[in-house]
Amino acid sequence: MKRKPLISCLLACLLMFVVSESHAVANPTARETATLVVTVVTAQKQAVADAEVTIVGMPFRARTNSQGQARLEGLKPGRYLVQATTPTGETASQEQAVTPGGELFLVLQVQPATFHEEVLVSAAHPEKMTETARPVSVLTGDTLLLAAQPSLGETLREQPGVTASFYAPGASRPLLRGQGGDRVRILQSGLDVGDASDTSPDHGVALTPFGLDRVEVLRGPAALLYGTETLGGVVNTVGGPVPQSPADAPLLGQTWWSVGSNGWQRALAANLQGQRGAWSWQATGSSQRQNDYRSAWGKVKNSFADSDDASIGLARFTDGGFLGVGFDRHQSTYGSPVEENVHVALFRQRWEARGELPLSWGALTRVRFGVAQVDYHHQEYEGDEVGTRVQNQQTSARLELHHDAIFGFSGILGWEGQSRDLQVKGEESYLPHTQSQKAAVFLWEHGDAGRVHWELGARWDHVRHDPRGENPRRGFDFASLTTSATFKLSDNLKLYASLGYTGKAPNPEELYSHGPHAATGLFEVGDDRLQLERNRHGEVGVRWSIARHSLQLNLFRAEVANFTFQNLTGEVVEDLPVAVFRQADARFWGAELSGHWDLLTDPASHLELTYGGDMVRGELQGRGGNLPRIPPARLFARLEWHVDPWNLRLGLQRVLAATRISQWETLTPGYTLVDAAVGFRLAGQRTAHILWLQGANLTDAKALNHTSFFKEKSPLPGRNVSVRYQLVF
Repeated sequence: MKRKPLISCLLACLLMFVVSESHAVANPTARETATLVVTVVTAQKQAVADAEVTIVGMPFRARTNSQGQARLEGLKPGRYLVQATTPTGETASQEQAVTPGGELFLVLQVQPATFHEEVLVSAAHPEKMTETARPVSVLTGDTLLLAAQPSLGETLREQPGVTASFYAPGASRPLLRGQGGDRVRILQSGLDVGDASDTSPDHGVALTPFGLDRVEVLRGPAALLYGTETLGGVVNTVGGPVPQSPADAPLLGQTWWSVGSNGWQRALAANLQGQRGAWSWQATGSSQRQNDYRSAWGKVKNSFADSDDASIGLARFTDGGFLGVGFDRHQSTYGSPVEENVHVALFRQRWEARGELPLSWGALTRVRFGVAQVDYHHQEYEGDEVGTRVQNQQTSARLELHHDAIFGFSGILGWEGQSRDLQVKGEESYLPHTQSQKAAVFLWEHGDAGRVHWELGARWDHVRHDPRGENPRRGFDFASLTTSATFKLSDNLKLYASLGYTGKAPNPEELYSHGPHAATGLFEVGDDRLQLERNRHGEVGVRWSIARHSLQLNLFRAEVANFTFQNLTGEVVEDLPVAVFRQADARFWGAELSGHWDLLTDPASHLELTYGGDMVRGELQGRGGNLPRIPPARLFARLEWHVDPWNLRLGLQRVLAATRISQWETLTPGYTLVDAAVGFRLAGQRTAHILWLQGANLTDAKALNHTSFFKEKSPLPGRNVSVRYQLVF
């Protein structure tokens, strides 16, 4: 019975693929089109052969010949973001206007991968990261290699607006703008990751960051594409298992290897791809081990974390489209520093099918679709005996129809659905067996009017929770709207502004919890009468660049009616404080700053400074006071010097003391973290060897994470020295 949704979706995908093949949906002669001839060269103006040239966000790609040229044919009129990537990781990108008829020519000059990377955002409206004023972060390449940690939260915690829950090294979830739980959605290539990490801080995210291709963080209104409950934002991880671009070679691959001193960290990962005819395959695997880590106060008992991942996928590519299927499996075991005799054994397997096909039905240009079936469970062991078991069966599906400009606006019309069956059994069965269904239709449009780029989003959601037992069913229907504008005042100055009105339905934990929950140290009591949250939010941003210096500042504010939170009553049940889910109006506001300064640029040497900071405040309106576990303000800076083939990095992060606290919290002192890394890169025509020696928290600073439920029992790690190696072939 559990496989029926997956089987039906697979059959639907296969049927659509057969129809596309037999009827030739994509017809490049249906309209006037153009051919873009792209020449890829090095800084020394030498042609680069075998570089991949793509249109970002669209299924157009080609490889350069021995003269460094690639042809992208059948492009309709419009503006496109063109990216080139060499076999050894050098990149370049540029926006290009395409007019109908004939050939257009573009020259892209790639930069060494160790320079400041012009990474791209594969959202509804792709942009160069060096030009956007939207609140977006992307990790890829060397930046992701150095940031990768056992958990996703620790991997992202140094990004603007991102902190981590850090319950344990194996259970640390990203927090965006002070929000956690289901207010931050974690995706795997656009579909829900399908674990239970949004239900409790001791539940780990069921994926390993080692070996991912990229991680994107969307904050603000752009997250509406993936759900209205995402007051904090969306984290989208990209890395398989279904190939989404042809390999164009019998065998390509990357391997990663890492070892660290603190807790004797070991990690190994590999990603292999190949192609034969129209078929491409991809196989990935990773394994990570870590013993109990050491903080500046000493060894943290029962803080070990082990994980293993494997995936395999197959896709068939046609002109401008593909259809693929894949399978991945994740297993992890990690300890709980909060309870020295407790550890968690987590298992997740996931089947998925996804595809993209060209269309020529009126203004429609292409369709994207995906479906994933997840079987997740974990056991919480007390010694050798299972104390609590959590099980989640989930099916997620997504359909997007992309269209050309209508009255000057291009965009996406889409549908998204999810079915979830969540059970908690055993000593901490604080939540009844609950089945939840979600369905949504959404529209996202963007267009230019002179120097202004407009984006408009609308979404309608239906949410239903059906618990077993005497708890009542609850259903919610609500609409959400958001709009944003980017004003290009000059070539060096952009202003960004957005307004939105969104909703969030209560989740099963907030509605139906009743019982002890060791992960929070509370006796939790839900309220099945909770109402919709309503969020009015606004944001302004500015991006200024001149010569070799760029600066971006974003200010945001959200007024949330019926904000759901846990309120301590002062009662004690089973030796635990009683916390009741209740609602009140709340207010959040904050700022994020990031800057980049190229201090020295020439073909042989490159010196750059990256700096920034962030802050967020959260409080109940009236005399409600501060909300708990809101992250304190931070400042950070990183200096990087590249002298081919060497790379040196020195980083500094200052976290201020947490003094704006709720009445039930204690002050958290500030701390300063110092990091450094030395890298060596040896690149050939098709292979590259990258070696890094990295030091984290070099001063062995004493650091407590204010956003953790048990900050004293789970302090941040002390000094760590690691070696990381990557082979690209």
